[in-house]
Amino acid sequence: MHATPIRPGRYVRGDALAPFDVTWWDPARLHLGAEPALGSRQKSLIDKNASESRVREGHEAVDHWTQLHAARLAAGSVPSLRVQRVTEAAHDLAAAGNDVAVLQVPSAAPRRGGRGFGALVHEVLAVIGLDATQADVVAATAYKAGVLGETAVDQSSVVTAICDTLQHPLLKAAAAAHARGQCRRETPVTLRLEDGAWIEGQLDLAFEDAGAWTVVDFKTDADMDASLDAYRRQVALYARALATATGQPAKAVLLRI
Repeated sequence: MHATPIRPGRYVRGDALAPFDVTWWDPARLHLGAEPALGSRQKSLIDKNASESRVREGHEAVDHWTQLHAARLAAGSVPSLRVQRVTEAAHDLAAAGNDVAVLQVPSAAPRRGGRGFGALVHEVLAVIGLDATQADVVAATAYKAGVLGETAVDQSSVVTAICDTLQHPLLKAAAAAHARGQCRRETPVTLRLEDGAWIEGQLDLAFEDAGAWTVVDFKTDADMDASLDAYRRQVALYARALATATGQPAKAVLLRI
């Protein structure tokens, strides 16, 4: 299409007069090849004569900033809080755990153990209703197996383990407390120790009855003798955290599934 300029800001396109905003640049006014006036290129600044006192002030200002910067970096590198996971603290601390009850879910099925089995059991128990039917457990297990990518785990053994667990007296008591609004599941807790350190974790199950809490930690190890002391301390820390937060007594239970 032919376009002929007739005056600044107007073009003729075909037979129609169309208005446009046009900026006209004069190439003669462009300073091509100019270097940016940055850093040492600003010779107009560094070539000027300055008094000795002015130079000294500049050095002192730089030294002050350097020292202040280093001090703030050092202060920022020191954590204001010392936080540790309960699982780590249970191995490092000599926390009391001798009064923790260790109970077992009776089951005719063989104890499976293993990471995949344990992960799937914990995930299903975290979301399933405490009054769930076997059909509910089957559906939840299939769904969680897909989410976790644990499709190789024997889901029938997981379903059996969970159904047996839901029939345990502890879970029956938890279901009754849940109906009263006095049950907590997969609840994060924190505890500040005497030395100022913080411990954080997430308890599996806790329920209140007659003004006292029961904290339940599920364990699916096929053989947990080697880790039993650490497990006791772990759930004891959960109970201590809950008792501190609520001002009510709390007892701890390990429930082997």
